[in-house]
Amino acid sequence: MKTVTSLAANPIFYLGLLVIILAIFGFQLGAYSRINNLFLHDSSSQNKIVVNTLINYGNGTSTWHNKTDVARTWNFYDLTISIARVDAVSSVGVGNEHFIQAIDGVRQAGRFYWTLWLFCQKDTAWAASPVGADLVKLINGQSLAWYYQGPSSTDPATWQPPIPGATKVSICRN
Repeated sequence: MKTVTSLAANPIFYLGLLVIILAIFGFQLGAYSRINNLFLHDSSSQNKIVVNTLINYGNGTSTWHNKTDVARTWNFYDLTISIARVDAVSSVGVGNEHFIQAIDGVRQAGRFYWTLWLFCQKDTAWAASPVGADLVKLINGQSLAWYYQGPSSTDPATWQPPIPGATKVSICRN
């Protein structure tokens, strides 16, 4: 006579139950991820932009700080002090602006000082900034540079771009 075995004693029953539980768990995890992406945005990421910064120390050494996440409200001075050791003097008058004296221990001396550069996308060229770092509003995807050099004149037209041999323009076209 054949005995009837209960479903609970059959190993296939447990395997099927495990598959059903894993399927439900996977569905729940997928639904949670979808809802999170649709409705629960990280507001901090909406307030961030990404910028690239070159620091050319004027001695053949350069450092790129690529894809740096920064707050939308930052200016180039804020970015600079977040990626490098900076010694600066702030002016008491106009908007508490800063004059960079040293970056990462490279200090202005004699006719050598830090020049500020913007990369012009439309021109695919570098342009000396017409304003100081505090007044440079950052734009998503922008590239900027500090270049330590000893120009022969205070006229930016005589300055060398931060990358040797790079194209230079007098002003960025919008």
